[in-house]
Amino acid sequence: MTTNRRLKDQQRGFGGTHRRQGHAASIPWYLLVEQESLSLYLYQRQGFHYVERSVTRPGEVLELTEPVKATIRPEELLP
Repeated sequence: MTTNRRLKDQQRGFGGTHRRQGHAASIPWYLLVEQESLSLYLYQRQGFHYVERSVTRPGEVLELTEPVKATIRPEELLP
């Protein structure tokens, strides 16, 4: 791994002391798309766990204000 790549990984929270201490990457939010039901599950990191913050089903709208502003309609994500 190049020094430049290592620096970028550390800035994003990967590698460095986080990895040596056995911590998971510090990804504060993630969005899971369930392809069969076209449902969206929004999770937020709390400590070492993720907490479900929202479930959006087809016909509903997910309005995000953080970590980014976005409007997502599940049926528009997949053909």
